[in-house]
Amino acid sequence: MEGFTRFSERLAPEEVYGIMDQVYEILMRQVHDFGGTVNEMTGDGIMALFGAPVALEEAPQRAIRASLSIHREMASLTDRLRQTKDDLPSIRMRIGINTGPVVVGSLGDDLRVEFKAVGDTVVLAARLEQIAESGQTYVSRDVFRATEGYFNFEVLEPTMVKGKVELVQIYRVTGTKKTPERSVGIGSSLVGRERTGSFISSGLPPRQRHGRDCHDYWRGRDRKVPSHGGASQNRDSETGPPPGR
Repeated sequence: MEGFTRFSERLAPEEVYGIMDQVYEILMRQVHDFGGTVNEMTGDGIMALFGAPVALEEAPQRAIRASLSIHREMASLTDRLRQTKDDLPSIRMRIGINTGPVVVGSLGDDLRVEFKAVGDTVVLAARLEQIAESGQTYVSRDVFRATEGYFNFEVLEPTMVKGKVELVQIYRVTGTKKTPERSVGIGSSLVGRERTGSFISSGLPPRQRHGRDCHDYWRGRDRKVPSHGGASQNRDSETGPPPGR
């Protein structure tokens, strides 16, 4: 939340508590409405996960849609509160979004256990939130690539982010596209499926083992993928190449 300290100085503790209760209610409701999970509540904000611990389709899209909805709801909350306190500062959130692999689990001991997500993905998301402008959502290059077909973005200048050796390309979300387009995607790898990938690739001609050529070759075909007991089974089956191929 932008300007929380200044906000607290101008109001009585009881008023701050009542307003923050409404802020947290909005944050948690919007995250949950778009399929996310509130992982941590900070002093003036939250950390939310989309795609963990419950897998989601289009997690980056859901995160951005939740962020845009949060900004709208905070503006509405400010308008309602100003009906009784016209000099109330605007309630605005800074939001940073990143996508990538994280390790999710319980950390702690017998006295205190917390459910945490850790990894560089989480760190960069936090850094984006810290440098975001009031009332804005900043996203990483990977989030941009996965969602550019659905949202409008402003490309910002590459920025030096704490803890990073190289400049980080940042994008500001400016709205939703009226007509969705196809996004490039980030080309993330399947964790722990190297043997399966090699098996599928072995059935392809050398020139069709990557990208769209691979997708076109396997469209409409099935290839059976063996797995050890207890592992999930994929419907990647194959009956063999069509005649003439």
